[in-house]
Amino acid sequence: MASLSTHLLLPALCAAALLDAGASRFDQSLLERVSPHWREIQRELASTREGLGPLPAMPVEDFGGTGGYQTKTIVDRPEPSEEQAEIEIFWGAPAGVDLVVLVPARNYDELGLDPQYRMPEDFTVELLDSAGNAIRTVAREQDAWSHPARRGHPFYYALDAATPASGLRIRIERQHYYAERPAYGRRMAWAEILCFSGERNVALGAEVRAPAADIPLHWKWNSAFLVDGQIPLGLPEQPDARLQNIGWLSKAWKSSDETVWIRLDLGSTRQIDAVRFFPALRPTSDRVPGFGFPRRFRIEVSESGEPGSYATVCDRTGKDVENPGHNPAVFRFAPCKARFVRIQASRLWKISDFYPAFLAFSEIQVLENGRNLARGAAVAVSEQAGTIKAVGQVNWSDAALTDGWGAQGLLVDERTWYGLR
Repeated sequence: MASLSTHLLLPALCAAALLDAGASRFDQSLLERVSPHWREIQRELASTREGLGPLPAMPVEDFGGTGGYQTKTIVDRPEPSEEQAEIEIFWGAPAGVDLVVLVPARNYDELGLDPQYRMPEDFTVELLDSAGNAIRTVAREQDAWSHPARRGHPFYYALDAATPASGLRIRIERQHYYAERPAYGRRMAWAEILCFSGERNVALGAEVRAPAADIPLHWKWNSAFLVDGQIPLGLPEQPDARLQNIGWLSKAWKSSDETVWIRLDLGSTRQIDAVRFFPALRPTSDRVPGFGFPRRFRIEVSESGEPGSYATVCDRTGKDVENPGHNPAVFRFAPCKARFVRIQASRLWKISDFYPAFLAFSEIQVLENGRNLARGAAVAVSEQAGTIKAVGQVNWSDAALTDGWGAQGLLVDERTWYGLR
């Protein structure tokens, strides 16, 4: 998407619009004679359409999770005043940033999906030092919201060389006005800002300095949600027709207050410091985001796997965990040695009193400094072992929890996934 984010040719698209409006062959012949650039425009148009063809389809469904952050009402070009049209994030110690990704926010209203909700038209992206001084301009975008190929795709800026930086700034220079949605006003919104240093997103959990929002603690919009790792585009997976197993699903329980466990055997004792859950996505019409994600659970580890040898390294049984929607969820703990990792769910997912309770995941990863150690690990479960038919050609299986596949395709690292969008 990076190569198309700013370089598609609007003159060619405008020329196509003339033809689509009903220009006759005579009109085309006349244009060819009058305008020496007509044939060149036609070639550019063909090249543009060829570039648009392989772009991934953007999901139209709501995958849940947090929405992101939006400013309160701003003007197109704010004068130096109490209201500044910019966002800054700081992550502390300088890190060599070599990739910046901006994910547009999405919103659903009576007119349907807006895949780039309150995204600016013109803006500048800069890397900052610890004092807030700009040390490198990452991008200057113009007519971003109006770009014919955007429609919610992330902005992907791969830098030619890593730049040591402590923060990032997005400055609005012109905001889009929604004529068809006047109630939107003029605001800026983003779902997520990511700054990669190698494989690590240094912006995750960073400090956000931004204008106050109209509703600062709204359930969907909050400045902290700008760097919480949750995006509205689904799991980092490549759809693949070879998909066979979509994850693991417990049996249906009447009550959510049941204990269900999953145990992973890493094969040998390893140093670990986190577990990452990939939520399931049920292949039915009621595709509820975050389906089967446990409300309360604990993560236990053991080197021997013997009864009584497990120690709790992450306890989330005190209150319900926020459902991440269709987003990966990472739970970190102090580094420890373990061969066996057990997830004990004590309160299951249940959408209503009249709906069964379930535990389900599409994948579970055990991490050491961000590296997955559980690919291909042996899996044991308290129930529903083996393969169970889901729908069509896909199945639920306990082996699917460590096979490297998500609910819709092959899981890839975040950098790769954003590059594919």
